[in-house]
Amino acid sequence: MPEDLPQPHDSLFRTVFGEPAEAGGLLRAHLPPEVAAGLDWATLTVHESDFFPPELRATESDLLYSIKRLNSEERVWIYVVLEHQSTSGRRERWMRLRMLQHCCRIWERDRRDHPDETELRPILPIVFYLGDGPWGHATEFSELLPVEVRAWPWLPRFAHLLIDHSETAPEGVRGALKGRAAQLMMMAASRVARWPALRRALPLLAEVARRGGREQVRMFVLYALATQEEQMRRRFAREFQRQVPGPEGDIMNYVEEIKQQGREEGRVEGRQEGRLDGLEEGRLDGLEEGRQEGRQEGRQEGRQEGWLEGQVRTIESLLRAGAPWPLIKSATGVDEAGLGALKQRLADSSAANGGSGTA
Repeated sequence: MPEDLPQPHDSLFRTVFGEPAEAGGLLRAHLPPEVAAGLDWATLTVHESDFFPPELRATESDLLYSIKRLNSEERVWIYVVLEHQSTSGRRERWMRLRMLQHCCRIWERDRRDHPDETELRPILPIVFYLGDGPWGHATEFSELLPVEVRAWPWLPRFAHLLIDHSETAPEGVRGALKGRAAQLMMMAASRVARWPALRRALPLLAEVARRGGREQVRMFVLYALATQEEQMRRRFAREFQRQVPGPEGDIMNYVEEIKQQGREEGRVEGRQEGRLDGLEEGRLDGLEEGRQEGRQEGRQEGRQEGWLEGQVRTIESLLRAGAPWPLIKSATGVDEAGLGALKQRLADSSAANGGSGTA
């Protein structure tokens, strides 16, 4: 998979918790009560973030918020990192160092934007962890240092807050409606026992649909298709259609048709070019075959050009199927302007290699 291919965890996390109401529901439920009580939640604002390199986006994502303190015009930063992996990993040990680095980047940006300020804006750093095993390390930075020097006053004193959902029961998930659904869907993607979390999410998705959130429900369905195995996808589809009767329940059929078109695009690209298509859902059946034939047939340049061509073909097939741009962006991470950029990259690559792309 090309490194710049958007990841489903990143897309779901950013889309849902990029809404201040949903973010507020999550944060108020998990911040220390004395901290949450001192913040004006009506002023919560989302800011540009994304400090992670492409190779980490499969399991990590981030969001940055600012919020006013009660009875004050001063704001604090809230920086949330999603750590999503199926098993507890060695990388957790160094999360404290990465969080400190990210906080320093936020402060450096503040200094550039507000050079006359004489104080740093406080940051609440939070790791939101979903995994199939408990968080394996402390949150205090000094514990990365030798024991005998930890008390030295000139060494950093830093710790991050931790939301550890690895052992949270599905019924214990808290937050606003879509935020709870997102947490449950991500739990189901990381745990061995997946169905309890999916089952708990289904009535929430039905409520989102009843409130008119068709596009948002499609995003959740696409996430399930991208992160669950075939048997679990079928079980999810049957129960979804049972709980969401009528026209809203056709969302699954609609997405299944789109998924099938994407899969066929992936198979064609895999057999003919050994190239990777760009839609996560469409790659579920055809990807491994495309990879293996690509290794036999092509050079890296051909695979990259093939991925670009497959991404363009897939998005165009979604447009022909009548998929709206919000759904296409949720599935692929590409918006209308991004499609034009992909076509230009394909044309440039084809011209450089003497080939003939579809752009």
